[in-house]
Amino acid sequence: MIASAIGPKRILVIEDNPDLAYGLRNNLEIEGYEVEVAKDGTKGLSRARSANPDLVVLDLMLRGWMASGCCVRCAKTGMACRC
Repeated sequence: MIASAIGPKRILVIEDNPDLAYGLRNNLEIEGYEVEVAKDGTKGLSRARSANPDLVVLDLMLRGWMASGCCVRCAKTGMACRC
């Protein structure tokens, strides 16, 4: 279990496909991570700003959003972003 060795880490998953979101959440939680799922880019960006997760997993083909645009918005608010 990776997360227990370094303390629980918070991961935000931004994914609009419920099956993929479920699979990601389930597997990450099994490894000991705290996981939150946002179903669209607007909610995801809001949660990224307020929850300050350790990692954001972003769907590159998120309906109605370009992942690079989301990264630019995060960077403008001072959040580190690596696309």
